[in-house]
Amino acid sequence: MKEETIDLKGIVTINIFDHLGKLTRTIEENNLVTNAGKNFFVNKIIDDPSVAGSAVQSIAVGSGSTAPTETNTSLENETGRIQVSSISSSNNIGEFVTSLSAGVATGTIQEAGLYTSDDIPVLISRIVLSSPFVKGSNESITVSWRFKIGSDSSTAQAYIETGYVQSGYV
Repeated sequence: MKEETIDLKGIVTINIFDHLGKLTRTIEENNLVTNAGKNFFVNKIIDDPSVAGSAVQSIAVGSGSTAPTETNTSLENETGRIQVSSISSSNNIGEFVTSLSAGVATGTIQEAGLYTSDDIPVLISRIVLSSPFVKGSNESITVSWRFKIGSDSSTAQAYIETGYVQSGYV
């Protein structure tokens, strides 16, 4: 009997734009899926109606620097949160995207989190950036949060072709 392990991996990409809309920097790093996030995914797979957080709703950023753990329930020092503006999926990869415009969440950005909706948002995933940056009041950023489920060769090939294979992401 063949056994299969299903891996859940996350990658966060942050694009930073100057006041003219020119891309000035891209940061791409792995994230940590919290225990609550893992439970969220399992409950969605089995279609459990009692699952907390009915859908992924927002991405938050902050200035916290403490390493993420699976037991995190919030960012350490949240400075801004915005609704997810785009959701897509292809080849075992789900993606959530949002933009933080000029004047929103200015200052040091060192952490980010992906949250569900509902009255009590659930932190699905958290990242502390290895290279924090200062978001100026005239800069904007886009955040792309991707989850890859499984490790089949077609998904790995898709990551290779789109440039996601950097620093051991796959």
